Amino acid sequence: MRLDPINLKLKKANLEASPQKIQEILNSMNFAQVKIEKSKFLIKTKFDSLGNKILRLLHIKLPKNLTPTSEISL
Repeated sequence: MRLDPINLKLKKANLEASPQKIQEILNSMNFAQVKIEKSKFLIKTKFDSLGNKILRLLHIKLPKNLTPTSEISL
């Protein structure tokens, strides 16, 4: 059985997750958008610890708890 790059990295890091579980975890990462005076911010509301590990393995910078929308590209 051939593993895709994400599953291969997870296996090397001793993390078990099916492709469906990975998708669920990444889709569950939620943000709330708020406007304070003239600035808009995103507030990190929910992150699974496995989601944080997956982002680190993929060398994706973890979002801060409060991020100005001007700092991110969507």
